[in-house]
Amino acid sequence: MQVDGTHRVDSEVQPGDLMVVDRSLEAKDGSLVVAAIDGELAVLRVQRVNHQIGPDPDRWNPSTFEVWGVVTTLIRSV
Repeated sequence: MQVDGTHRVDSEVQPGDLMVVDRSLEAKDGSLVVAAIDGELAVLRVQRVNHQIGPDPDRWNPSTFEVWGVVTTLIRSV
């Protein structure tokens, strides 16, 4: 997937970066993921809270959240 500027949350991901996303992996605490949040895809880190993986509750309070895939590789042009 190529990242556009509107759907990235994590500062290490920049517009134009390419990501390899594995939809078969399970997200773990601290994983960089592509997630469907309130119907839109976004790139963010997730954390484990009360035995559930989700967005940082201090930054997000989505009505719906689903991990779409785990980012395994990030490719940036220089």
